[in-house]
Amino acid sequence: MSLTPIQPDLPAPAAPTARPAARAAAEEPARFARELRAAGATGRRDRAGEARQVAEQLVATTFIEPVLTMLRETNQAAGPFAPGTTERRFTPLLDQHLSERIVHGSRFPLVDRIAESLLRGGPARADEWPQAGGFDDVAA
Repeated sequence: MSLTPIQPDLPAPAAPTARPAARAAAEEPARFARELRAAGATGRRDRAGEARQVAEQLVATTFIEPVLTMLRETNQAAGPFAPGTTERRFTPLLDQHLSERIVHGSRFPLVDRIAESLLRGGPARADEWPQAGGFDDVAA
């Protein structure tokens, strides 16, 4: 007994088109230029967003979080209202989260100034640096 394989009806191969590779190669420089412009615009936006985020984190950890920590440490609650072990362990995380939310939720001018400075690469001129007395004033 001999079995003959069943072959499905396949469509005939399509006729070659008018060189799709040549057409794609001709469109490639224009598409590349569009992609490059889009990436450049996105990169500038991302850079500004990253600068703002870094500035917010700096202000939150430098100014707001220590105030929240100090307020929690001055808790004079007695008895059952005093913070327990778990509360003392996790309040630094809560302070960090709250300080980030406070800074992000309010538009501090300091955050804007730090972000601008980061985008510029720091103060451009010496007269833009904050004026401080330095060590000479401390010794006097």
